[in-house]
Amino acid sequence: MSFIELLKKYSSEEKQQLLQHLLDDIAQPSSDGPASTNVSCKSEHILPDNHFKNFISYHNSFVKDASFLEDLRSELDSQDLLRSNSKKPQSLWLTSNPLSKAADSSINKYPNLLKLMKLVNDDESVPDDDLDCCNIICFSNDSKSLRLHSDSEATISQSHSIATFSMSTSRRIEFVPHGSNDTRVVHSLDVTGNSLYVMRPGCQSLLQHRVLPGSSKDAVDHLRYGVSFRKYTPECDPLDKSVIYKQNRETVNNLSTPKIRATLLVGGSFLARLDGERLGKGKKTVLNMAKEGNKIPEVLQSIRSFKMNNENAKYNINQFFISVGTNDIRFCRNKGVSHLKAELFGLIRTIKHTFPGAKIFMQSLIPLPITFSNRHYVIRNVIDFNNLILHVCSHERTFILDIFREFLFQGYRNPRFFNNSINDIHHYTKGLGILAPNYINRIHSRYFDPFNQKIKIIQILILLHNIIFLP
Repeated sequence: MSFIELLKKYSSEEKQQLLQHLLDDIAQPSSDGPASTNVSCKSEHILPDNHFKNFISYHNSFVKDASFLEDLRSELDSQDLLRSNSKKPQSLWLTSNPLSKAADSSINKYPNLLKLMKLVNDDESVPDDDLDCCNIICFSNDSKSLRLHSDSEATISQSHSIATFSMSTSRRIEFVPHGSNDTRVVHSLDVTGNSLYVMRPGCQSLLQHRVLPGSSKDAVDHLRYGVSFRKYTPECDPLDKSVIYKQNRETVNNLSTPKIRATLLVGGSFLARLDGERLGKGKKTVLNMAKEGNKIPEVLQSIRSFKMNNENAKYNINQFFISVGTNDIRFCRNKGVSHLKAELFGLIRTIKHTFPGAKIFMQSLIPLPITFSNRHYVIRNVIDFNNLILHVCSHERTFILDIFREFLFQGYRNPRFFNNSINDIHHYTKGLGILAPNYINRIHSRYFDPFNQKIKIIQILILLHNIIFLP
């Protein structure tokens, strides 16, 4: 039955209700598929409180060596951060990067801080292993605190974690949603001495945090040090750029050259099999950095590499395609895929921060091979991960490239599109013939309608005509 035929059976009141429903859908796109997340998209950061914990981890008794802690305390005391009469905590920037002009001093002068930084980089709870600078904050008494803020300085890599080691008295740290009128405390930590808390990638764009005044009435020492380890990004340092301008006139000329608009592809083997030149059709520049076997951490690393090398100065990325998940869920088995939520949020927010002007598309998983031994969890994990993609993209206002159904035949994985082996996950030449046109259409089309908004608008116009001109 067509939409117009259906309207003929509706009363005026039912038409009004249908109109309101369509208008609500236009204002707030959603998916009606099975197992949909059914979440609100009115605010970027309306998430359940327990979700925020995925971006923060806390570890007590981080350092086991008591003598090392004493030496570290002596080294921190030597920085003369206790003399100021200011109401604000005093801070000191140290970095191992010799190019930095933003830092107060070199961390290489302090062997105990260097040792602590190595312990942090080697710890399993810290996703990164190349944090290279630290900010020492000294709270000389209980009255000193830090107001609500996010660590989003231009010289800090937002695609890396921030790991903070605490010394001496306890303090409470509260986390509040960032960029909204929501002031509720969604997560808090009672940070004790000799502890480490880690804010993973994406945390700074999602949350703000503050350090409350102390309440250690029975403590002998009311002093607290917070040693926050980060990743320094010299290409973002305006002082470093001014040095480059003076030293190399050719660099200035290169920076003034217009950048090439380009599309960037990152992910695993599905994308790696696509030819960037063919996708561009001689009209657009398509850069394919996908590699077989890539998981979400490797994709994050390839994004960082692209940002750091000279290619980033040459290209202006206006489209970004991601294909992840196949390698991430292969060994999930019966434990499910919910633990990948934080990694997906972190990936999307890293891309948005690194390429703020780019339109982002995340590809859904395609059907994976099913055997007698894996049949109990493969289908469920694929569907759950695709719903997880929908959940993340809905909140982050990014696009979904849904190709799952195009690789099905009568509800099952179509063997015509894949290699001969029943266990091979890779698509065959005919499978590329399905995948490539989807990417070509998205790359070259000026209009992409993942939620069928165009159809809904047409239905609204027809419905308005019926309400106004028909009884």
